[in-house]
Order: sequence, then structure tokens, then C-alpha cells
Amino acid sequence: KLIYRHPHVFGDVSVSSSAEVLDNWDALKRKEKEQQTQTDTLRAVAKTLPALWRAEKLQHKAAKAGVKQSSADAALRVAARADTLKNAVSEASDSEAAGRALGDLLFAAVGLGETLDLDCEALLTAASERFVARFAETEAAGAPLTASLLED
Repeated sequence: KLIYRHPHVFGDVSVSSSAEVLDNWDALKRKEKEQQTQTDTLRAVAKTLPALWRAEKLQHKAAKAGVKQSSADAALRVAARADTLKNAVSEASDSEAAGRALGDLLFAAVGLGETLDLDCEALLTAASERFVARFAETEAAGAPLTASLLED
């Protein structure tokens, strides 16, 4: 596998950049796994991965296939998804639509992280830790535990 995926080292393939090495690596990997389309590549991302990690991998692979957006476009997409969620929640009778809208918002937020080259897993972990710290601080002060703790 090492020799097969590194023809620029062990074979007669000539490359001019590390980007070209990565492109060759991806092409060889797709061939090895018999992935004939970009959709095959997306479908091969393990469904057993944690959802956040899988969303990052899917969007990274989509970007390699040319589905790229600017960080400004990604931010607008997050805002649009948030508006859709707000509308779905206001119509409380359709929890299925609200669930889809929330999922789309989460996926869009991961896409924004991808365009900014940020580690969404680490960011969410840090946000969770900040919440725990605020909660502990409020509780230790004897202050009421209210929804305001959810605001940063």
C-alpha cells in the first residue's frame, strides 16, 4: 500500500508540489476502493463516525471535488438556515420540519468551520467547557440557574 500510494517516491511519477502528491494520493485511493464518482467518495465516509466529524469529512471531500464556498457565503448560509429554523420553530406543530432545519443549520455551521479551516470539534468542546464554567460560577455564587447561562 505504501509503495502503491507513493509512486512519486517508489516509481517514476514526477510531481512538482505537495498538492499534486495529495491529488495523486486521492486518485489512487479512489481507484483502489473502486470509487468511480465523487458521490461514491462521499458515500464511503463511514456512517459510524460521530456526526460532527462525519460532516467535516463530507464537506472536506466535497471541497476537493470543487464544491467550495467563501467564508462570507458560508456565513450567509448559516444565517439563512437559522432563519429557516426560527420559522419552523414558530410553527410548533411541525417538529419534523424543525428537526430538519436544525440539522441543516448544524451542517451549515460545520461548513463555515471548514471554509475558515477551523476544528469544529475543538470549538464545540471549548464552548461546552465555557458553559460548565459559567454554570459552576453561577451556582457557587448562589445566583439563580436560568436560561441566561446559555448566553456567552
